[in-house]
Amino acid sequence: MSPNLHIHGGLAAIVGGAVVVAATLLPMSAPTAHAAAADPLDIVPRVQSWTAGSGSFALHQSGRIVIPAGEATDVSVISPRPALVVDRSVQHVADSFAADLAEVGGVTLAVTVGATPVPGDIVLDLATDTGLGDSGYRVTTADTVTVEAQTSSGLFNATRTLLQLLRLNTGADEFARGVIVDQPSLSYRAISVDVGRRYWEIDTLKALIRDMSWQKLNVLQLHFNESEAVRLYSEAYAGIAPSSPSERYSQAQIDDLERFANDHNVTLVPEIDLPAHATAVALGTGTDRSLRSQCGSQYNWVLDYTDAGKRQWAVDLIGEFAAWFDGPYFHIGNDEVPHELASCDYVEAAIASDPAIDTFEQLQERFANQQADALAENGKRAMMWANGSNVLPDTDIILVNFGSLANADNLRSLGYDVVNTAYNTGSYTRFFLIPAMFGDSRHVAKGNIYSWTPATPGGHNLGQQLAVWADELFYGEDRYFMDELAPRRSELAERTWNSTPTLDTLAQFRERVAAIGDAPGTIAPSNARTDDGQPSHRYDFDTAFTPSSDTHYATAMTHPGVTDSIGELHGTAYTGSAPTRDVAGVDGAAIRFTAAANRRFSLGGADVAPPWTAAMWVNRETASTDTQLLRSWNGAIKAEQHNTGARLGITKFGVGDYSFDYTLPLNEWVHIALVADSQGTRLYVDGQQVGQIAQTIALPQGALGGNRSFGGRLDDVLLYDEALSSSAVATLHDGYGTGATDLAQGRPVTASSQETAAFPASNAVDGNATTRWSSLRSDPQWIAVDLGAQTQLSSVRLEWEAAYGRDYQVQVSGDGTTWTTAETVNGGNGGVDTVSLNVVGRHLRILGTARGTNYGYSLFSLSAYGSPANLAHGKSASASSQETAAFPASNAVDGNATTRWSSLRSDPQWIAVDLGVPRQLSSVRLEWEGAYARDYQVQVSDDGTTWSTAASVIGGDGGVDVVAVNATGRHVRVLGTARGTSYGYSLWEISVS
Repeated sequence: MSPNLHIHGGLAAIVGGAVVVAATLLPMSAPTAHAAAADPLDIVPRVQSWTAGSGSFALHQSGRIVIPAGEATDVSVISPRPALVVDRSVQHVADSFAADLAEVGGVTLAVTVGATPVPGDIVLDLATDTGLGDSGYRVTTADTVTVEAQTSSGLFNATRTLLQLLRLNTGADEFARGVIVDQPSLSYRAISVDVGRRYWEIDTLKALIRDMSWQKLNVLQLHFNESEAVRLYSEAYAGIAPSSPSERYSQAQIDDLERFANDHNVTLVPEIDLPAHATAVALGTGTDRSLRSQCGSQYNWVLDYTDAGKRQWAVDLIGEFAAWFDGPYFHIGNDEVPHELASCDYVEAAIASDPAIDTFEQLQERFANQQADALAENGKRAMMWANGSNVLPDTDIILVNFGSLANADNLRSLGYDVVNTAYNTGSYTRFFLIPAMFGDSRHVAKGNIYSWTPATPGGHNLGQQLAVWADELFYGEDRYFMDELAPRRSELAERTWNSTPTLDTLAQFRERVAAIGDAPGTIAPSNARTDDGQPSHRYDFDTAFTPSSDTHYATAMTHPGVTDSIGELHGTAYTGSAPTRDVAGVDGAAIRFTAAANRRFSLGGADVAPPWTAAMWVNRETASTDTQLLRSWNGAIKAEQHNTGARLGITKFGVGDYSFDYTLPLNEWVHIALVADSQGTRLYVDGQQVGQIAQTIALPQGALGGNRSFGGRLDDVLLYDEALSSSAVATLHDGYGTGATDLAQGRPVTASSQETAAFPASNAVDGNATTRWSSLRSDPQWIAVDLGAQTQLSSVRLEWEAAYGRDYQVQVSGDGTTWTTAETVNGGNGGVDTVSLNVVGRHLRILGTARGTNYGYSLFSLSAYGSPANLAHGKSASASSQETAAFPASNAVDGNATTRWSSLRSDPQWIAVDLGVPRQLSSVRLEWEGAYARDYQVQVSDDGTTWSTAASVIGGDGGVDVVAVNATGRHVRVLGTARGTSYGYSLWEISVS
């Protein structure tokens, strides 16, 4: 054997007059003819056969792309045209190749028809060669590059090979001389996408098509319906689709998508899944066509396919949408029809009354055959799911096996053409991606497809399909799915095109994938970041999750969920995996997770590279290990890091676990913030930095919780795509106030007006996110809350209804009569406003000066945060004595916890503070040093001379005393009458509120 001969597969190639048979020969390495020209064995997918020549072919601007005379408008020399050869002329292939060459190789070649090839030209020739099949090709590189194929699809595939070789070439301008003979092992190389449960943008589907064609995948199945929605919109069936045009596909959009697919040698296969998974179909038009009234409400998701009229209605619906597509196939579903229906009296009666039907399975077969016959009349072949051999329609229907490998073998033996999703002997080892289901064995792991050996090509084995499902993930980002799909897509392309034993390790294969790069025309995803200090996503768990008919068939959206009050990453789950909602939180409601259980709300957000911030309130209630607060497929924020004694940490899956020297306390609310940037990841607890590690991960936005959730409650999760500063984290924490208590909730409240008796001011402070205050339709209007005591306010949070305040003032008052403006907001846009404050007041008022709409002002909630104000701080203080000059009375009001006042060692002794003006007082807080007062009185005065006792304490034991008072005065005095020690009286701090 020549040392320059590389053979991989079962093809025969004629090289230099000798026939080379590539049956069982082992691959051999060969010297590279030219250092800059890439080896065809390095492209993805790997070519079947490559015989190296000597030297290289250099691209040059003088070269041309030559189409032989008479071939420009041809598509195929095979008649009739094979099903998966798209209607795309040789001219079209040549023009696209020229554009891609300009991008990849930087060389612009003219396309010419009928010219005699000369050195430097690339020839695209439709030639009869049955050994190449309908998608294969031969590339002979010498003085010219001659591409031969029986169809334009084969020519297109060859152009992908040439473009990848250029991408791998150091100078991007040379091909190694030699002969490539290549064709796919499997003719049907497919990806299926669930666009029913969640909508995919048209641009994302185009990006997927571009990626598929770059690696020679040739079928995209679009699963257009689930119980939750039908994504195709026709006026004749308008009720079954979402009401928002941005959440469904019009016929014009499908036409555009199919043209794009044809341009990239990809066939679209539409799917309408009936009779099950069909709530939106069965109920959406306003007529109940389900089996719920006949067999029970649990069957609202199954179309009544026993009824002839309803079957015909469904067949007509299929016909409506089948006409939108030019491709040869239409998938009719037949997925997971519940066998329990066989015992429904109504179904049993339908079987008994029809002499042509003997079994429950025959009902499905009849419906499938009826749909298939109607499709055949319009030139299409039906496909359907099959996970067993109990439902056997006509063999003209292609079966897509999602049962076992043995089931696929059996179906083929029965004469069915089969597209497979199974890849192993297990009961559920299928090429399925379910991005919401972390830790689920049904989600095919990276590398499993690459290590798979396809069934013997040919016969009834049409090919293999990888399906992407959106179970539990009804919102989220397209990119989340695309990122998870990408490595498996490449593996599928490699193994379905070339099913011979792999030559590379998985790591080496991934290097090959990285080397060929993205397809020509790829638009990099936007990495625009914000730097405004505002979160991208917020989950306060107070707002009810309410699915909208804009995005889904709302009647079918009964799944638990949580609302993203800022973005669109709403969290959803099936009931069995959902955390418990509406438990008590720090600020309203929270959610509770079960320790080390599969509990999550799936968000479907793409990972965010540093910088980022994740802030949340956490109450760890059950000790466990290796548990998750947030996770994605690539990383997690861990409440209890693996093998660390339950320290908080971060994980990059497959790389490492990293932890902070901090453990979340049990049964205590703490506010944590993780901030990642180029310096590493910092951890803040209750506004203060407590740790930093050098490692970072991408912010995981796949789910709240995960497949090993922490045990406890989670509240007010905020996710930022920027790194907050230390002061911003502190301000965020302080904005919740002491214990993050809403100081306005349940307090007396008044307003300038109310729209009707249904919208009183009290609704804004009742803690109920569904009630609201609404004013009359005029300016100005106000709402005021009595906080009950002088308060150091750090922030106010306003949750506006649609009728919001465009311009307003946040005001405070000590008496509810004289008001001082603390902050002014102009140009507000509604939603939720959080206004930072640094002001003292007992009364808080929102004064609206300009409405944002023609309606009045309307607030779901008015929340105030802060702490009882220390009215004594920094005020003038005096005392009956001081132990030495080092311990003056002023030390007790300086706000410094390390300084103190200390008296002489005798009774009585006192310390007094002048508040400057008379104040309504509610409490006095005394932080004693070791020398404390056993008996003392709290006194008030208007003039500092005549004193009244507001409270007496007998038998005190030191530490911190908080003494409740209900008095008014300008001066406050603590009169010690009996010391608790032989020393004097000593106070670190005296606080008055």
